[in-house]
Amino acid sequence: MPALTITVPLINSGHVRVAEDSGDAVGVVWALPALQGIALLHGLYVDPPCWKRGIGRALFEAAVTSTLGMKAGALMINAEPSAEGFYTRMGAIRIGEGPFYFSPETILPQLLYIIPRDREPASPATGQ
Repeated sequence: MPALTITVPLINSGHVRVAEDSGDAVGVVWALPALQGIALLHGLYVDPPCWKRGIGRALFEAAVTSTLGMKAGALMINAEPSAEGFYTRMGAIRIGEGPFYFSPETILPQLLYIIPRDREPASPATGQ
């Protein structure tokens, strides 16, 4: 699907993170600015044989760090229905649901992760 394709310009933007195991790619995440103060998690995928090893958690943390770099305080997530539990364990809250663009019969949970204040980068003016 074109919307789920990671392109060279996307990679060059610095918003894509890849998880590796022994040199093999086992997961990927990318988040992009969406609205003022909110980034959109476009995708977080982990190879199924690698589930339950902390890779998804590490990739989610990488997306949160990337979101901070965008000066955003929240991350919007349109989740695969089976991944909703993962995102709620990460601290996201369900704010609604909507149809998947490429398959309208599939309803995706919409979640929002508010970045905790202690994760915000230091202010250059105050150093705090």
